[in-house]
Amino acid sequence: MAFVGHQILAQFHQPPAWMRNYWDDVLSLPIIFVLTLTLMRRIYKNPQLQLPIRTLVAGSIYWAVLFEELIPYYFDTSTADRWDYLAYLIGALGFIFVGKREGWVTGGAIVKS
Repeated sequence: MAFVGHQILAQFHQPPAWMRNYWDDVLSLPIIFVLTLTLMRRIYKNPQLQLPIRTLVAGSIYWAVLFEELIPYYFDTSTADRWDYLAYLIGALGFIFVGKREGWVTGGAIVKS
């Protein structure tokens, strides 16, 4: 909802520079993690499945390196921005914080019970 709200706001009003530059990056990992969790719960037919923090950390590092190092290296239309790393970190920590409260995240292995 926040991502869609940001896109709508950008069409009708000039959002602040920090939002224009980093809000999509902050929201990208939580969106990816929710989609991943939903897909895994459907594949394993287990609505109680949880993602381990170490999987989320690995996914966050992969995402950041992919979009801030590899893609800009190979494609001239992309730019590396070191502040995006902070935006990804904020998004990942936000997901972990909310995910622990909602039962989406565990500290150990994938929980399928």
